Amino acid sequence: YKVIGLVDDLPQILEANVIDTIFFSSGTDSARQIRNIANRCEMIGIDFVLDVSTLLARTIGVSAEPLEDISTILFRPLPYSPEKLFLKRFIDLIASSMLIALCTPFWIAIPILIRRDSPGRAFYVQERIGKHGRPFRMYKFRTMVQGADKMLENVMHLNEMDGPVFKIKEDPRLTRTGKFLRRTSLDELPQLFNVFLGNMSLVGPRPPIMKEVLKYRPWQRKRLSVTQGVTCLWQVTGRN
Repeated sequence: YKVIGLVDDLPQILEANVIDTIFFSSGTDSARQIRNIANRCEMIGIDFVLDVSTLLARTIGVSAEPLEDISTILFRPLPYSPEKLFLKRFIDLIASSMLIALCTPFWIAIPILIRRDSPGRAFYVQERIGKHGRPFRMYKFRTMVQGADKMLENVMHLNEMDGPVFKIKEDPRLTRTGKFLRRTSLDELPQLFNVFLGNMSLVGPRPPIMKEVLKYRPWQRKRLSVTQGVTCLWQVTGRN
């Protein structure tokens, strides 16, 4: 197997790689080391599996689970229910399919309005970060002038948010149609296709961009431990 670092390098490894689970299988006399690794995984929001075969001889009351020929303890930082996750995915799939069909008039009318107001493509595709740091392509109706990404540095001083998030209430790059789409959240409709494909869920934290994720503190990465969504507390609590 490819070696990407030592145990002491784990904080940097967790931030630099897409990781779903940490499997710790190494003899150690330090309970503190194991606890530190488990706490780091809990902070970020990923599963931690501990091979306790080297500890069982001296440990009493350990509940071990078999994994092939070794015994492990699984630490889950979040509630886990396969049945509920299956039901959530089923609801996402059925609801997104129905909404895509019902929104057929919007797929025709909105692109026409966008192109009449500003030349360029009607749809905007941006790389966002999903569960456990997996990048995916998120779809939206374009609400800004063509090439708005290249103008970002010119409006950074207008940022109204603290921390890694960038948000302006009256962004000068917005088009007239874009302001209406933003105000009514119609620009988010194409994300129904992301829900249908499984990149997103109808309900979940909003998917950030990589620039924001790179500025996250370790405890902030826990928001990536679940499937990102179309709507969340930001949308229903003051739209922020």
